[in-house]
Amino acid sequence: MSRYYGFIDIDHNLAYEYAARSARQGNIFGRMELAMLYSFGAGVERDPDRFLEEATLLARKKFAPAMWFLAREYIYGFSIRKNPRRGLRLLEEGTDLGYPECMCELGVQLTRGDICTRDISRGLRLIEDAMAAGYPSALNALAKYYIDCSDTPEKGFRYLDEGIDEDHNNPECISTLANSYERRYRNGENIDPALVQKWRMRAAELGDRNAIDKVAEALLAEGKFTEAWAWAERSALLGGNSGEYLLGRMCLDGNAPGAHTRQEGIEHLKNALFFGGAGSARSALLLYRLYAPDDFTRGFPDGEGGDIRPVSAEGIEKDEQQALAALKRGARYGDPDCCYLYGCALTDTSRPYSNEIEGVACLKEALAKERYAAALRLADLYRNGIGVLPDATKAEEYLTLYRQALGHL
Repeated sequence: MSRYYGFIDIDHNLAYEYAARSARQGNIFGRMELAMLYSFGAGVERDPDRFLEEATLLARKKFAPAMWFLAREYIYGFSIRKNPRRGLRLLEEGTDLGYPECMCELGVQLTRGDICTRDISRGLRLIEDAMAAGYPSALNALAKYYIDCSDTPEKGFRYLDEGIDEDHNNPECISTLANSYERRYRNGENIDPALVQKWRMRAAELGDRNAIDKVAEALLAEGKFTEAWAWAERSALLGGNSGEYLLGRMCLDGNAPGAHTRQEGIEHLKNALFFGGAGSARSALLLYRLYAPDDFTRGFPDGEGGDIRPVSAEGIEKDEQQALAALKRGARYGDPDCCYLYGCALTDTSRPYSNEIEGVACLKEALAKERYAAALRLADLYRNGIGVLPDATKAEEYLTLYRQALGHL
């Protein structure tokens, strides 16, 4: 019943009530569901520490769903500090137990090779095993690999065709098909944009959060605020970071239907911070801009630009600590602007909260994500030996990298 009220007939208070009742009776699934509700803050105040404690206990009991959920937290850093190695270890253990969700996630990581040694053949085999075990997301994972990462995209479309038929009606596959058509349309191919709309709306109506977010974004761009709000609200109820971001932005811009305040917008943006993903990163940057003092970016080499300046909004007081907290969260999710801003702030030794070593790491991550102004800051740090050993050669390398990048921007 907790799952029913959490994802179908959405009522977070009832979802919490049933999960808590099940957990009190010692049901291991109820305990996991309750831990997840504490992680999301659904029906109860958000408590990442309580989630981590309970999920860790259940994982030690070899409860595979806890292994999968906890592994994703460690890999993506939604509500706890990233630890990809620990996440991979949990996925391996869950895979050994034959849990299809762990098989699929491990397979995806192996095909990508971002946090582990790439092993495409084993990765695909694991995803296929998960699909054979009846895990619906595995079909979409296979389709996305072949479409995005292989030289046989037609094989991916065959998987999508299987996923969108009447027997499967897989919302993830339908959403992936819409996204594929959209990319091809934007790349200048002869694709009817109505195809994008048709498949995206179908996926959204079936509850795919990615599709719901894109429908809400499109309606907002068209100025259809009431409809955009309804879809964004639906996304937020499903735990969508982009849905929370859109609700927050509409409140702040004065586009929310009804009597919604700017302070409500701030709360929506703060909610988005705890889910991870693009909406969380965008919320972090916007919260930083609202809370940061006007002179926060003093001394930062803005370089190639980017809208990173603080802004003011009536009723929202400036608070540098809140601005820093938002940047830290955005940097955790790998947002280039947040990494750059947080890195610059931490490497300014005149600030009481400076931490040059952590700041250098943030700047390097920003540079890896093509935020090239970070190269200017790094050049200065290596020249003066702040957070790193002095190295004139390294400083010149960063300057050269910046100049080369600037010529292509």
